[in-house]
Order: sequence, then C-alpha cells, then structure tokens
Amino acid sequence: MKIQDIPTYFGHSQKMLAEMMGKDLSLLNKYFTGKKGIESKVKRDLANACDLQLEEVFFPDCFDHPEGEDHKNAAYWLNLALEGLREAKNKGAETNDIEKIILAYGETLLSELPEPE
Repeated sequence: MKIQDIPTYFGHSQKMLAEMMGKDLSLLNKYFTGKKGIESKVKRDLANACDLQLEEVFFPDCFDHPEGEDHKNAAYWLNLALEGLREAKNKGAETNDIEKIILAYGETLLSELPEPE
C-alpha cells in the first residue's frame, strides 16, 4: 500500500487522518502529494495512527519482466508476494509449494500480457 492509498483504504479524509495523528493537514498533504524533504517521523506516525506496519522492501524481479518494477502491474505484486513468502519461509513458516504455484501462475499470466509500450 502506498501512502496515497491510505485515506481510501480506511475511508478517512486526509484531514481526519491528520487529526488522528495530531498533525497539521498541510504537513500530511506534502506526503500525499509526493513531495520530498519532509521529516520521516510523519510516515511512522501515520502508520501508527492507522495500525499499519511500515516496511520498505527491496526484492528481485523473479520473472525478469519489464513491468517488474511498476506497482501498477501484476508482475510487481507477484514478485512482492514471492519475496514475502521467501522471507516467511526463512523465519520458519511452512510455505510448501506456494512459491512454485505463484511462479508458474506468474510465468503463464505475464507471458500472455501484451508488452508495455
């Protein structure tokens, strides 16, 4: 979930979220509009106010697909799902064949999608 998605996800306005955090709306608005150079504590406070975990994940493009880095496309989310499963497995979770299923599904799905322009 991107920071811009939080108001819609929770059904709250930016103003309401700012009030929940005890922050000024203008400060929070800078984050929702993607402006840089703002104190990073605001992201943590927003995540805490909404009971979300704040995590930044770097992951490989398992499918070597041109859309693997575009969060608007399936390849990105399938790659992220695989990374999450692998990390869970490293921490002791039983993932069985879920990784293989996602890889097979992803390879089939992505091979059927038209190439991005």
